[in-house]
Amino acid sequence: MGPIPYIKQISTDRDGYVHKHYTVQAVDGYGNPIYLHEESTPVVLIWGAEGQRLISRIENATLNQVEEALGMNVKDFSSSDISATNLLKIENIRHKISGTHFYIYKYTNELRLVSETKPNGITVFYKYDFLGRLTENYIMEFKDGDYQKRILNIYDYNYYYGSKIESGEVAIEKGGQL
Repeated sequence: MGPIPYIKQISTDRDGYVHKHYTVQAVDGYGNPIYLHEESTPVVLIWGAEGQRLISRIENATLNQVEEALGMNVKDFSSSDISATNLLKIENIRHKISGTHFYIYKYTNELRLVSETKPNGITVFYKYDFLGRLTENYIMEFKDGDYQKRILNIYDYNYYYGSKIESGEVAIEKGGQL
């Protein structure tokens, strides 16, 4: 399949040189890019949950290499659920294609990102509050013979309610935290 011309990023620098940053070569049934070239690097994107979530990003691999290693068509993943079986298939080919950089993304049943495994093998975990807002991300480090949580970021949500409390002649604005 030839490039899909309407899905690409092109920019022009100050000197008038045109730079093509990426060009999509193939899409799934939902219109998600599954094979593209960023600069000169081939990238395969594997989608799941009926095309709603990115499951894996594989850099420096062709679509044929990934499909051969998986033993199935990448487009078929898009319409499948995000099950442990499908994730295991992707994790199993991680070391089968040499010279690639794998990113693997895992989600909850509510399709919230739970973890992201990077090419170096480090997994970043994501935690949410009862409203579905991201509250922290962290990694697990092996120290002193045990795994310990190392927090990378904490997100605190503050809200202003806008209510007023009258105190004598001065109106004091009262804010709050949810």
